Order: sequence, then structure tokens, then C-alpha cells
Amino acid sequence: LFTGLSVALAFRSGLFSIGAEGQLYMGALGGTLVALNFPDWPAAILIPSSILAGFIFGGLWGLIPGYLKARYDTNEIITTIMLNYVAFWFISYLVHGPMREPSAMFSYTYEVPDAAKLPILIKGTQLHAGFLLALLLVILTSILIRHTSLGFQLRAVGANPEAAHYAGMNTRRNTLITMALSGGLAGLAGVTEIIGVQFRLSDFFSPGFGFDGIAVALLGSNTTFGVLLSSLFFGL
Repeated sequence: LFTGLSVALAFRSGLFSIGAEGQLYMGALGGTLVALNFPDWPAAILIPSSILAGFIFGGLWGLIPGYLKARYDTNEIITTIMLNYVAFWFISYLVHGPMREPSAMFSYTYEVPDAAKLPILIKGTQLHAGFLLALLLVILTSILIRHTSLGFQLRAVGANPEAAHYAGMNTRRNTLITMALSGGLAGLAGVTEIIGVQFRLSDFFSPGFGFDGIAVALLGSNTTFGVLLSSLFFGL
């Protein structure tokens, strides 16, 4: 659901971002760093802080191809695909080296503290509170796209960037905002997977959730409600 919203937001703005997988990994890194470095914080502070860090790390990773697109008109498909590999191998280096738990049999970090773990909604399952956050983001993303001036500009740029520019819209700024928000949404997928399900960062923790987001967004016609139904279908 997170990665589907990420891809759909970019597509609605006329940007073909294939970088949700890399942004997911960077979001997982951000959330893990906060959770491991501040284990004494109470859950009411540590969980939101970890989630915010995941959003920021993913957003910054999305901002790189956004800047290259806005400044140099670099093809975002190519740059986002390339950055997927950079993110993955950077995480791989960290979990095999500086962040690896020394006594671990496999290459992963220390387990995040209990205070950082998302509450389970249904006992005996892996359905955690990250799902509620994802549902909230469906509503917020829908409001952004349909009921704000920024959302109107993003849709206008996506429909016809030349006409939007002629109408006085700042297409470069909108590109930066879109790619940052899109990256942040994908980053949330990574951090919630770590603090909600796996509790350790490893270099193969995602089986391709970022790429699944592309199919989810397309099947959902790049609409928030469509992405919700599509992601539930894929998940089930």
C-alpha cells in the first residue's frame, strides 16, 4: 500500500519513478538507526521518531532523481533504477560491516528495542499498526491530490507540463516536491516492515515490495482508492 501510493503519486504528476525499492531500503535504514541509537526512549516517542526518520530518508533518496530531473531534465526512469542498486548495496555494506551484530549467524543488525516495535492489531498475526498508518495516508494523499492547490498543480503538470508552465506553475518545484513525497511514502514501507515485522535490518529484507508497488499503482489506475483495493488484493 505504501509503495503503491508512492508510485501512483509520481505517475499522477507525470513522473515515472521506478525507485520505490531503493527508497524503501533507505527508509528502513533511517528508522533502524533511530531505533537502535535511542533504545531508552519511550514507545510514544521512539515509534513516531523512527517512522519520521524513515519518511525523511526515503524522501531524500527520492529528492536526488527529482533534482536531476528538475535541474538537468535527466530521465527519472534511469536515475531511479540506478539508485535502487546504490541503496541496496549501501545497505548490504552496512549490515555486513559497521552495523552487523557481531554474534549473528547471518548479516543483519541488532534487533530493534521493544519500545520501537509497532503494536500488533490482531493477536497471533503480523497485522501491525503500520496498516492503520497506511490507511491514514490513503486519506491524506487523496486530500492532497484532489482538494489542494498543490495537488491541482501536480495533476496539471502530469497532464501537460508545457501548458502548466505556460499557466505560471513552477514545474521544477513541483517535480522536487513530488519526488520527495513519493520517496517518503516508499520509505514508510521500509521502516514499518522493520519495526513491525522483521525487527532487524538486512540486505534482503524486501522481496521486491518497491517493484510490486508499480503493479499495484497501475492496477489501481493510479488513484488512491484503487491503490487501496489493489494492494489488498496483492497482499491477500
